[in-house]
Amino acid sequence: MALTIPTPLRVRKAGNSLVVTIPADICAQLDIDTDTLLKVTIEPVEMVPKLRPALERHAERLFAENSAALEYLKEN
Repeated sequence: MALTIPTPLRVRKAGNSLVVTIPADICAQLDIDTDTLLKVTIEPVEMVPKLRPALERHAERLFAENSAALEYLKEN
């Protein structure tokens, strides 16, 4: 059975290795334990930071109010 974990997993360092933790609910769903052999496919994901809605509105307002100055800086 193949399963794609829908949310990206963060790679972290453990000693001289890099590790990814499989969520417990996925392990239970697939009956994975410490003796299970897995075939892993690696696909790097580009994450785009998401601002909180209030901060995004504030940033949009600031960009709108300062568009002429920002355009000048972009060109010079």
